[in-house]
Amino acid sequence: MKKKISRGCAVLLACTMLAGLLMTTAFARASDYLGAYARASDYLALYSVWATAKSDGVVRIHADVEAVRTSDEVGVSYITVQESDDGGKTWTTLKKYTKEELDMYEKDSGLYYGTFDFEDTVIGRDYRALVGVYAERNGGGDLRSVYTNEVTAKR
Repeated sequence: MKKKISRGCAVLLACTMLAGLLMTTAFARASDYLGAYARASDYLALYSVWATAKSDGVVRIHADVEAVRTSDEVGVSYITVQESDDGGKTWTTLKKYTKEELDMYEKDSGLYYGTFDFEDTVIGRDYRALVGVYAERNGGGDLRSVYTNEVTAKR
């Protein structure tokens, strides 16, 4: 009888230890993934840019920028619009818009979301943009250049 109880306790203890080991490994892997996306830099927490095609031929560029904390400025530094007439194999730069032309930033804020409409399109051609997102604080800052997805101008 004592052997059965001892074996039962040993099996239970082994299962508990195995479950604890598996849970620790799973937690460590989840932490690795969360840590990779938790902060882009000391200034930028996260950012996202994307393009949408409106039905009137307009290509809309969206930018969503979040600073780590309230910053002197946060937003978009530039947008370079590119066009492809061969299905995205080659790209031609059409126009580069500067921070001053765009006015796509916030002062004394930690967040920025805005859109820019590019209207000089040809229906059926593909468009994308290279967008510079940034945050500045106390004389320092970070600027990241990110491409949007490709969209086709439509009627």
